[in-house]
Amino acid sequence: MEAGVRCVSVSLSDFDTHSDNFPRMRHLGPILDHALWALVTDLEERGMLDDVTVIVWGEFGRTPKINKNAGRDHWPNCYTAVMAGGGIKGGYVCGSSDRLGAYPANSPVRPADLQATMLTLFGIDPAEEARDSLGRPFAICGGKPLERLFS
Repeated sequence: MEAGVRCVSVSLSDFDTHSDNFPRMRHLGPILDHALWALVTDLEERGMLDDVTVIVWGEFGRTPKINKNAGRDHWPNCYTAVMAGGGIKGGYVCGSSDRLGAYPANSPVRPADLQATMLTLFGIDPAEEARDSLGRPFAICGGKPLERLFS
């Protein structure tokens, strides 16, 4: 990022805990926690946090109930994302789940809203249309930016 690279993707895989959820998360949780802390702290110390957007988001939430393999399966109804830097208001929590973590309890945010927020932070109008190879228009995003997250 210091060299001017516009987008960096870092992946920590193996969060697909369909089995052995608890021992795997005891291993993976601290890795993610320490890496994310180190990245955000380093960006802040170098004066780059205002210019770099950090997004942590998986492809699915996890079932609130444990399956027969001591795992948690895909659950599209409720999950978590973390955003920092790049114009995001620090320390802000947007929404919450019910007591089981099964469904949004208040202020639900759709994946398309997170996508629209990211596009806005990247300087792209999420309401813009693109065209496919046949010239047909399609929306690049169907969500609305979460303006309350902007600092």
